[in-house]
Amino acid sequence: KDCTSTKTMIAALKNVFVRSTTYSKLTLWRKLFNLKCGPQDNLEDYFLTFDTVIRELVEMGTKIEDTDKVCLLLLGLSSEYYSVTTAIETQTTVSLDFAKSRL
Repeated sequence: KDCTSTKTMIAALKNVFVRSTTYSKLTLWRKLFNLKCGPQDNLEDYFLTFDTVIRELVEMGTKIEDTDKVCLLLLGLSSEYYSVTTAIETQTTVSLDFAKSRL
C-alpha cells in the first residue's frame, strides 16, 4: 500500500517472499558444492544452474569474489575438462566470463 515507486515495491515484496535464513543459505551452498557437470551433461545447463545459484546467494547478501566463482565453476567439472581447467588455472587473473568462454 505504502509503496510509491517500483523500487520500494520490489523491496517490500522481497521482505515478504524472500527467505534469507541460515537454512536457505546452507541449502544453496550445498546445491552449489554438489553441482557437477559429467561427461553426458550439457555444459550450458550446468552454467545456467551455476549462475542461478550464485545469483540467489548474492541476493541473500553473500559476497562471492569473481575468482571464487571461477574456482567453484571449475570444481564441478568432470575429468574430461581437466586439460582446459589446467590451462585456465595457469592464467594470473581469470574472470568468470573468460573461464566460461574457454570451456
